Amino acid sequence: MSSYLTIRQTAKKLDFPETRIRIMVKRGECPGLYSGNRFLVNVEAFVEQLDAQSRRNSKVEAVTA
Repeated sequence: MSSYLTIRQTAKKLDFPETRIRIMVKRGECPGLYSGNRFLVNVEAFVEQLDAQSRRNSKVEAVTA
């Protein structure tokens, strides 16, 4: 079962910049949903997304090195 947290709670839990999460939400890059005017981040999907990006970036760096 997925857990949903506010942007501020997610930033604190993951030690990730709150501002960066807000930018990702604005760009439509952050998994989650709106409840009224509040965005709730799907924390598990967000962590998976960050891990996938990290793996892609490390592969690109290995190829160019």
